[in-house]
Amino acid sequence: MRGHWGQNVKLVFMVVLFSYIGLFLISLVRADYQEHKEANDKISTLKDEADNLRNENATLKSQAQANQTSKGLTTGRASSVPVLKKAGDTPNGITIGRDNLGTATVNNFGPQLPNVSWSIEDNPSPPNAKHPEIWVRISIDRTFTDAKFAVICDRPCKAIQGQTLSPYGGYIQSSSGSIPNYPNLAAYVVNGPNPMPSDDQYLALVESEDADPVRIVDVKTLRLQKRVDTPR
Repeated sequence: MRGHWGQNVKLVFMVVLFSYIGLFLISLVRADYQEHKEANDKISTLKDEADNLRNENATLKSQAQANQTSKGLTTGRASSVPVLKKAGDTPNGITIGRDNLGTATVNNFGPQLPNVSWSIEDNPSPPNAKHPEIWVRISIDRTFTDAKFAVICDRPCKAIQGQTLSPYGGYIQSSSGSIPNYPNLAAYVVNGPNPMPSDDQYLALVESEDADPVRIVDVKTLRLQKRVDTPR
């Protein structure tokens, strides 16, 4: 009787033990499944957020392009070939740029350009001058932001150097160059001070492209427009 009772106790103990082991394994499987499910849910959420961000970015780009088009601007491949605008299109100045059809257009979104006055200076040419040179003093009647000037010659000429004459001192720096397809134009850019005050002046040195002196025809403000071509 005692042996039978002992066997029953052992049997009950084994059943309880295996039950606990089974419950433990089931709990482990459930926990692993829950963690895997939560990880998949997080990955799915991140993918959805990434898709939403891409869609919002595409929408913003479309709106930006629409805004540019409504302001008279276009997007596309930049062109470096300039087109000279008629004097009447840009009051008191010249605009260099190009549009899609080769027809000159100007978008004057900036402040009004200053009126320019100029005179010839009787300064000696540098000793290393290759061709005849001439000094031009340029004045403006109002503050000029991103100041640029075009000295127009009667024949091919080039810009040699330029210098801002300021009663205030401070940062003074400028550069000069030429515009492709416009041999009679010498270009000058005032990098500092910017904006250029109305009581500053600019001294430009212009050189002839040959052995004969050039005659200065006029001096205008210069605006360089970055024009674009739409893909064809």
